[in-house]
Formats: sequence, C-alpha cells, structure tokens
Amino acid sequence: MTAGLFRVALCLLLGTLLFGCSPSAREDGDSQTNWLEACRDDSSCISGSKCLCGVCTGSCSETKACSVVLRGGSCIPATEPGVIAQCGGNPPPAAGLCLPRCADDGTCDKGQVCVAGICSPLPVSSVEVNVDLDTRHQELVGFGASVAYGEGQVTGHPQQSTLYQKIFADLGLDILRFRNRYGHAGDDDLSTAGDLVAAGSATLGRPLGVFLGSWSPPPALKANNALLCSGNVQTCTLAKTPAGVFDYAGLADHWVNSLAAYAKVGVTPDYVGIQNNPNWLPSSAETMEACKFLPVEGSVSVPVGLTKVRVTYPGLSEAQAAIFSAFSALPTPPKLLAPETSDFDSVADYSPSLDPAKTDALAHQL
Repeated sequence: MTAGLFRVALCLLLGTLLFGCSPSAREDGDSQTNWLEACRDDSSCISGSKCLCGVCTGSCSETKACSVVLRGGSCIPATEPGVIAQCGGNPPPAAGLCLPRCADDGTCDKGQVCVAGICSPLPVSSVEVNVDLDTRHQELVGFGASVAYGEGQVTGHPQQSTLYQKIFADLGLDILRFRNRYGHAGDDDLSTAGDLVAAGSATLGRPLGVFLGSWSPPPALKANNALLCSGNVQTCTLAKTPAGVFDYAGLADHWVNSLAAYAKVGVTPDYVGIQNNPNWLPSSAETMEACKFLPVEGSVSVPVGLTKVRVTYPGLSEAQAAIFSAFSALPTPPKLLAPETSDFDSVADYSPSLDPAKTDALAHQL
C-alpha cells in the first residue's frame, strides 16, 4: 500500500474525529474544487460533473479541456498513477479526468487527500459490516515465521535472551517453520532447532508449534545426487529405484527417520510439508535447493537449451500418499500440509489431486 493510499484508509478510520487528515488542510470553506466530492452515482454531483471512479468530476482529453464548472481541475491523462489510483487500480473510462494536482495533503481542500499527486476526496462508506461473535468459523491456530537457513543466526545472537523475548513474548510468534536438514551432510546438526523450540516454549510458557518442511530431499534421493540445482530441469527431482520407478518409498522412509532424528533433540513437528515449492525449478543463473514434483506423476515438455524435451517427474500426490502411509504407523503422526507451491494460483493445479483424507490443510507461499 502506498503512503497516499494508507492516508486514505487512515482518514476513513478517523473521519468522525477529525476535520481533515492534515493539520494544514484548508478550513475556511474557500474551495476552488467544491465539485470534487465522493459519489455513488451522477445524482450526487453538481450540474456539469459526473460520477466517475467514485468522484464527481468530468472526462477530458488533450483537445477538450476541463470546463469552467470544474475550475481548479487539470486534465490528467488516464495513464497517470493518480488517476489509476482514483479508479481502484484500473484505467478510467475516458482519455483523462479533470482532477486537481497536489504536492501534499496541505494543497488539497478539506476532506481530500493527496494520492500520487492528485487530490482525492475521502470515499463515502458504502458497506456496513456486522460481526456476529456467537458464530464461529475457522480457528486461527497461531502466528509464525520461518527460520529456514537462519537457525544459527538466532541461537548464536549476542543478545540471545532479549531476542527470544522480542520474538516469542512481545511479537507473539508461536509457530516456527524449520527446514528439514536431516541427511544433509555438513548441515545436519539439528541441535539448533532443539534450542529454538526449547527457548520458544519456555518464553511463551506453552509448547511452541513446529512446522517442518523440506527444501530438498538428501542427495541420495535426488536424480542429480545433490541438494542444489541450477538449471538442470531433467534431474532436479526425485531419484528412481533400480527398477526404474520413482523412489516414493525411500522418501517416506527418509521422513520417518527425520522425525526420529528431530525427536532426539526435543523437536516434535506438529505439521509437515514434504516439499517446498514443488512447482518451481531454479534457473541456470540460480543455485538453490529444489525438487520438482507434478501434481501427479507424468511427463511435460521443458526447455533445455534452445529446444524442448519431455521429462517425467514424480507426483506430489503419490509422494504424499506414501508418506501418509508411513506416518500412520507412528503413535502421534504430524499433520500433512500441501502443496506448498510458490504462489497461490498454483494451489489450484495441485489441490484436485491431493486426497483430502491425507491432507490436513492447504499451504502455499505468498
């Protein structure tokens, strides 16, 4: 949200208490833009102006200047940010709108704010919301954050106790998302995760929620035999067994062993995500942990150099089913979250293939 739009929202909230959003707003009533009012239809506007984009104004073009009635207004082209902001993020239904320019709120009339260089009237409330506190819907489990690659930076901070106080007690974070490092040679000391969970629980005075996700399976379970990928679209995925099938069983065993290893350092995950960003592959300009999964096992065309080739990838649905089955033998299995795609839109690609009986909640990146 831009600073100007934030001022609009703030003014709406305080409108019953304040005469204007800026102490320098004119209050003498000597307005040169008394036509510039918030509106819902043309009947709300004075003669000579129309209700366009929620404001009484007029359309204009380079060859048709703003009328005498709309004095104080300039013909602002439809492509300017201030006009687009006035129209809710969309171009107006005209080549331009008659609106007064401004440098700050103090150069606009009372009841107006300066948004992207254009005076904008405070909008008229059109919706009344009533909250029924007796009707309960989805439960909010908590607020959290991911430590991913930063566990050591937190546990090794020179003001560690103060930092824990700020993170858990003051900020109120009560869920931490960890990157599964079990089986990652040279990066498999899980004690920092145990230290963080113990510190968070002690500071909160209750158990800290834990979400354990995978940025990549260990090298032995990768087709490229490495954690990191860099443009290798054909091998940045799950390895196959000697029989030529994707090693879903091996991945399930890895997760069971991961939970056992984390339990030894005092970490019992409440939630597990079996692959972070399964729909994404790093380009040749990037070197990052990744492992590609389709919604269900299959082949797709991918660019390799200047051509495209067919590559067969494992399915997230099959992998999740194997892991769910392995977890079923545990005394207290964690909840499975999926698909953890890199954006919200991609959830629709994966969710139809996920068995609701094996998926406790939908998850995605922002």
